[in-house]
Amino acid sequence: MKPKEFTLAELNPPQREAVEYGDGPLLVLAGAGSGKTRVITYRIAHFVCRRRVDPGSIMAVTFTNKAAGEMRDRIKKLLGGDVAQRIWIGTFHALCLRILKREVSQDFSIYDEEESKRCIKECQRELGVDEKTLKVDRLAYRIEGAKHELIDADAYQNMAVDFISRQVGKVYALYQKKMERNHAYDFGDLIMGTVKRLQTQPAVQEKYRRQFRYLLVDEYQDINHSQYVFIRLLAGESGNLTVVGDDDQSIYQFRGADLRNILEFERDYPQAKVIKLEQNYRSTQNILAAASEVVKNNRGRKEKTLWSENPPGLPLQYFRAENEAEEAEYVVKQIIQDVYDRGLRRLNDCVVLYRTNAQSRPFEDALRRAHIRYRIVGGMKFYDRMEIKDILAYLKVLVNPADELSLERIVNVPPRGLGFQTMQKIKDMASQRGLTVLEAMSAAGRGEGDFGERIRLAAASFSQLLAELENGMHQGDLAKGVALVIHHTGYLDMWQKAPRDEGAPRLENLSELIEAADEYAHTGDQSVKGFLEQIALVSSWDEHEGDAQDQVTLMTLHSAKGLEFPLVAMVGMEEGLFPHSNALQDEKGLAEERRLCYVGITRAKDRLMLTGTATRSSFGNRIYNTESRFLHEIPARLFTGGTPLHHQKARKAEEARGLWRGEKYADAIDEVTPDSSWDEEGQAEEGMDVFRVGQRVRHAKYGAGTIVGRVGEGEDLKVEVAFTHFGRKLMMVRFAALQPVKGKC
Repeated sequence: MKPKEFTLAELNPPQREAVEYGDGPLLVLAGAGSGKTRVITYRIAHFVCRRRVDPGSIMAVTFTNKAAGEMRDRIKKLLGGDVAQRIWIGTFHALCLRILKREVSQDFSIYDEEESKRCIKECQRELGVDEKTLKVDRLAYRIEGAKHELIDADAYQNMAVDFISRQVGKVYALYQKKMERNHAYDFGDLIMGTVKRLQTQPAVQEKYRRQFRYLLVDEYQDINHSQYVFIRLLAGESGNLTVVGDDDQSIYQFRGADLRNILEFERDYPQAKVIKLEQNYRSTQNILAAASEVVKNNRGRKEKTLWSENPPGLPLQYFRAENEAEEAEYVVKQIIQDVYDRGLRRLNDCVVLYRTNAQSRPFEDALRRAHIRYRIVGGMKFYDRMEIKDILAYLKVLVNPADELSLERIVNVPPRGLGFQTMQKIKDMASQRGLTVLEAMSAAGRGEGDFGERIRLAAASFSQLLAELENGMHQGDLAKGVALVIHHTGYLDMWQKAPRDEGAPRLENLSELIEAADEYAHTGDQSVKGFLEQIALVSSWDEHEGDAQDQVTLMTLHSAKGLEFPLVAMVGMEEGLFPHSNALQDEKGLAEERRLCYVGITRAKDRLMLTGTATRSSFGNRIYNTESRFLHEIPARLFTGGTPLHHQKARKAEEARGLWRGEKYADAIDEVTPDSSWDEEGQAEEGMDVFRVGQRVRHAKYGAGTIVGRVGEGEDLKVEVAFTHFGRKLMMVRFAALQPVKGKC
């Protein structure tokens, strides 16, 4: 069937140049909103219609199935369905699967993430690898990372140099044996298996090189090493390779993406043509100017300047709230004014973007109070998260000891020797005697029933724990009661000991739950029952059927890539949160945070709000935050009013007079006289109150600092710490895990 004719009239000059470029490697640097998908689809159409290229010799690679579907639909409109069907369009995984199905003689299964983790857990148990030391999520992450780097199980074991990597290597080796025995591939195997065949079977490599004369890769800045090698093997020496991407939007380093692939494309292909797409069709000029001013502070990027024929548009808004609740109320109020008062847009035109999932909670609560529907993208709703449900289950058992379902959820979380079989025996005893399960457990703890000493002690310990928690909850402070449950049950300690990438987000969510309890208590009700009822009613309202299409969107900045919204609220613009503290250890991490900020800003079409808080709750501590450096990289002329902002003037004044009440404690950490109350090991003498003004301390997240103030005593002691890189924060000593420091920090 002859392809349909099409016109290039709607393309701008750089887009048209990219579409009509001939053979050889081509790098299209496509800024945000510059029409990169249009370029790829029209270039494919140009190959087929104008240059008479066989559609079956074209491969177009995307990063998501959604992007692949959109690309196929556009090509169908340009060329017709029959022609589009012959072009290989899909994700790396889908295209590699298609090749493997041709090359592997036997049928095989594809394991999804859940099935893969189940298999890894079986291997872990068979090998006796401690599940507390190495959780299955951590194992899966390590194995997946190895496959991204094309490191097989044998090579991984040979490279292992410490205890953890040797344990991972053992599990990896057995896992692959099981996968082979089951004739199964996981997602990493699809790419690595294809690459290995292309590398080790010259005839197979030559076959696919001959077939795919033209390769086009979207989002090239996000590819990992295995994907890079796959493309290099197929492109061969002829290099009829078109890659489209934007180094300023590379934000997936944690998934293995290697920015060097796009930055060094011209080194890989010295004869490459580079075309820049800099005209933005999405955003106003003010929004584009703000994005450009932020990202230009990164070094080693490919220079480009976004511009638009759109009008300047509204200036940016900045609001610094006192706390999270006030920040959320402000954002929701602005949405209400635009949607309901002014009728300027619908709810689904509005998005709230945050750095971490834990930040969603106050916005969810504010939207519920306003009876505004919302949806969470890229994460669970706050009260649906595992760690939140666990603590709520503890609270439910304290309120209603007969709640067997809640009891079963938490009786062995953290592990305390009350597993399934033990609980089944206790439940049988409860049934025989007409007791609740908790009553039977208490009886078992007293030595009643046919239980061994280990079970008796575990049952007695748990019964005592609940009694202590119940007594603590009756003290009248709801937030402190919730904090007590999190701490005293061992739940906090469990996640503090977990791998950082798994434990840190859960700890942030637990901190948010304490803050939610504190906010509820300000209604005048300090009861656990009332708090639980409010959450239950909120969940019930969420399930009410209605127009699910018209709702505010809540999502992380990472999830927002590729999307656009008329109104964008970027929240939590504070040092340590955005940019995140984890990224501040090196320039590479900060550069990715800055690119993430660039991505967030360029999601906005018409209106951009930037918000932050002066204080933020962290495990009962009220943390003082300085404003994000990204705010100060945006010229004041782009904000409402067109004059230097208050926060910018205040910052300069603070720098001029010196921080921390006139004394530069943070800069003088090494100059403090050693404390005479320390022994030679650097430990405080028994009974000494080391957390006093002037004492140097270290925090796992914020690093070195000096105590500049304190309030309260005993378990209620709070100290104000001036940290070197994160400013001044008020912390409750009981939860903050501060370490007094002797000598140089």
